[in-house]
Amino acid sequence: IIHLVTEAGQHGIPVRELDPDSSSPFLEQYRVLTIPTLLVLHHGKVVSRYEGESRSTVQKIRTRLARLEEAPS
Repeated sequence: IIHLVTEAGQHGIPVRELDPDSSSPFLEQYRVLTIPTLLVLHHGKVVSRYEGESRSTVQKIRTRLARLEEAPS
């Protein structure tokens, strides 16, 4: 999952990675309890949320990131 997200960042999609042990208010604000968790935000609101690393989750992330990469800036 990290590789997928890192690659998306290289294609112009803003990516932020947080240490789950940090005291970032972001973790509490978005209720990040599972690692890994991928949030897709639009104007600060969660529009997609993916938790865990099952095959189906990874496939959903691939599909979502591909759509984001294709979207006009």
